[in-house]
Amino acid sequence: MTDTSNRPSIERTWIDTDGRTIIQGKFIRADQTTHTGRVYPKELFEKALSEYRDRVVHEDRAYGEFGTMSGDPIVHMTKASHRVTDIFTPEEGEPARFQAVVLDTESGRNLKDHLSTATPYMTGSGNISEAEVITE
Repeated sequence: MTDTSNRPSIERTWIDTDGRTIIQGKFIRADQTTHTGRVYPKELFEKALSEYRDRVVHEDRAYGEFGTMSGDPIVHMTKASHRVTDIFTPEEGEPARFQAVVLDTESGRNLKDHLSTATPYMTGSGNISEAEVITE
């Protein structure tokens, strides 16, 4: 049975000065089984997280879907609910953290509606695997 506690979740939300809904929460932990059944070794996780932040998040290409727990790591843009704006490197034993802006899409509006009633789970774009680690 997969441990469902190691999956992205929202822990804080607010409206910024531009009127956008911002969310923050936990991403996943290294060395533990994720909601998709994968385990990412710490060294690979930290390297891939850094490269993901630099090459995807900071280029505004990190999108996620609200409520999708199928195990499919692909974000379908027609279902995108948020764009990740930053990922923070975790302290020892803690999950990585993220910050995102909720999009003005059908899925984003559903996420906003749901924020006041529950703690939604989300999936992010892609997965971390050795084949996807880019080295220069």
